[in-house]
Amino acid sequence: MFFFFFFKNNCTPSPREELRAHKELETRRRIEFRLKAKREAELIAKQREHKRTPSPAKHAPSRILHVKGLTRPFTKEELRELLARDGTPLEEAFWIDKIRSHCVAVVSECVFITK
Repeated sequence: MFFFFFFKNNCTPSPREELRAHKELETRRRIEFRLKAKREAELIAKQREHKRTPSPAKHAPSRILHVKGLTRPFTKEELRELLARDGTPLEEAFWIDKIRSHCVAVVSECVFITK
């Protein structure tokens, strides 16, 4: 603040006044930085609190489960075990394509599918 006053009046500030002006400027910068960091932290916290609600289902609940995009070459038995892990036994209707990237299964309960 003093620093700018002296330059407007074409005077040279004393070293003590320069130091004081520099300290004031640094203090202002620190305060602004802290306020900016606090605002960013609040924004991040607000974004974390905001939970997206899932969109409604396109189709009615069904016992038929279609799994697509399998990347690991599952065998039929491994995939059955993986799907039955939640304790929902699979019925006999189960199909996996030749390259093992899609699977269709019929489960005994709709609860498993909606999880």
